[in-house]
Amino acid sequence: MKSDSVSQIITFDKNGIILQSCDSLFTLSDMLGKNIFKKFPVLNCVEPEIRCLSYHNKPFFVPQIPFAYKDFFGICDFVFVHHQETNEITYTWMISDNRIHNRHRTEKYQTENYQPQKNKYQPQSTVRFSAR
Repeated sequence: MKSDSVSQIITFDKNGIILQSCDSLFTLSDMLGKNIFKKFPVLNCVEPEIRCLSYHNKPFFVPQIPFAYKDFFGICDFVFVHHQETNEITYTWMISDNRIHNRHRTEKYQTENYQPQKNKYQPQSTVRFSAR
């Protein structure tokens, strides 16, 4: 895994067989020829949408998925794209690791000396009644 990488691209065929991977977030090239839906059960819930993609569809976007594989863990966005050349149909799965963005937000939040704002509907002074 390259520490400066924030995305990985995996290509698979219409049967779910992994064809190639750039291995920038985690190593997957040792799984070439295996079924992507069996290796990544997280994809089972979106498999129908992936299989319904066609060349004319927009990419299928799935945001903010907690995703783990081997020693990789991240909050990732998934993008699936259908490709068709002659009679060969393939799909590209792009995994974007959002940890760097989330880390930046957390650091910014912590360094800005955050002070919660007062509720503008809350009275500014307390009125006290005395018993006579």
